[in-house]
Amino acid sequence: MIYFYANNNEPYTLSTSNTNCYVRDDDGNVATFENISFQENFSILHIDHFALTTDVRNKGRGMEVLRAFAKVVAKHQPPIQQIKFSLSRRSTGSTESLANGREQLLRRIGVKDVGQEKPNSRDVIVVTGTWYRDDW
Repeated sequence: MIYFYANNNEPYTLSTSNTNCYVRDDDGNVATFENISFQENFSILHIDHFALTTDVRNKGRGMEVLRAFAKVVAKHQPPIQQIKFSLSRRSTGSTESLANGREQLLRRIGVKDVGQEKPNSRDVIVVTGTWYRDDW
């Protein structure tokens, strides 16, 4: 089972004060969402960062976590019609490999308009896309 927590280890609730979400299962930490914000009168949820912990990468957990998070959004914030991603933070490894992995993950769960951008000369690739409520 997947559990979502706020900074204070309380169960996560979507709000303007909970910009980070920590994901755990019965075995420990699984993923992190950071810089979560609302746009367009709370009809769009924007996520700047999503990362799986090293020990669960490449095990299909990304799809599971994102789909479970979308269920939380649908249940607790019915006005939200889209989840927008702008994933750019680099953790470990090749920036290009990380961006390609993120792009493939978003495409697999049905995110639309998925693409990669290089916003500046730094070694950063931003993976963007929009996940419409009908596809959650």
